[in-house]
Amino acid sequence: MPVESPSPDQFTALAQQLDDLRRANEQLTQRLADLESRTPKAPVEHAAEPVAEAGTTLLSRRGLLATAGVGALAASAGFMIAKPAIAHANSTVPVYTAMDFGPGTVSAPPLSTDLVYTRTDPSGVGPGFTNEILSLISENSQINSYSWPLYIQLGVTTATAATQSSSQSCGASVRLFNSSAGSPWAVGFHSELHHGGRSDGTIHSTNSTSIGYNLELNRAAGGGTAIGMELLNTSGSTYPGTYGINIDGSWSTGIRLGGNPLTASPTVGGAAPTPLAGSTAIKIEAPYETGLDLGPNHLRLQHGQKIILDSEHQVWLTYNRTSGKVEIHKQGQLAHSL
Repeated sequence: MPVESPSPDQFTALAQQLDDLRRANEQLTQRLADLESRTPKAPVEHAAEPVAEAGTTLLSRRGLLATAGVGALAASAGFMIAKPAIAHANSTVPVYTAMDFGPGTVSAPPLSTDLVYTRTDPSGVGPGFTNEILSLISENSQINSYSWPLYIQLGVTTATAATQSSSQSCGASVRLFNSSAGSPWAVGFHSELHHGGRSDGTIHSTNSTSIGYNLELNRAAGGGTAIGMELLNTSGSTYPGTYGINIDGSWSTGIRLGGNPLTASPTVGGAAPTPLAGSTAIKIEAPYETGLDLGPNHLRLQHGQKIILDSEHQVWLTYNRTSGKVEIHKQGQLAHSL
């Protein structure tokens, strides 16, 4: 369909609006320059800047807003002008690949990154005031709902010459520096489960499952090492860590192993009559002063299980429910009963 040509009056009005827009863009350019002066200049890798061809011009990022406004005005006058899209943090400030949200200045580490946002905590706020740089909020109500507000996919290097010294890949990395002379609480990853609760504070009955942290291992090759969770107090530490795993509060079971159906195989459990999940449930190799401290709790075994007293599996204690006696076995023979 042919586009109707604008009248002289429309051209005059458009020219006036463009002139107003240019003046507003000059003010915005100065504001953005002030923001950029606080942005840390960390060394990063950049793609080559495009070069304008003869007779053409390239838009700077500061000209994006003005160009968008020109496009809207020109479209209203009957013209079609292609304009780049831009995301906004609010109604006035565009979002760039590097921004310092203040109020103070942050010295960013030398990262080879495409996106850097920094900020400091504001002063004069009350207890419980939280400071965020990025917030992802997802509310869901559908039957078919696989909701992943944040998705990370990492393909580790396939180089055959790669080693642990040359390649260390991490899906999500947190470097936490806690040097306060006070007693603040800090955590690398934090999860809060409101089982039966909703974000509006209401409580509802539920038959669902809530998990604070879930790891699923799919091992398709026998080589190498597969670890579910590693806790390491490095050789750079001057003092030992306080707790490797700390479980507080009320739990019906503190630590549970097993539960999934298993099949006996030559690699796991051999030809045992009862399929085994592995060779050792809990293994303590480091020399501790006390291997297991039960405190005020009992040690309970099922009928027929053993307390083995040597590493060669030659001497053990067991309870014989038929005779009602505790038996001591040595080298496969009953040595004594009580």
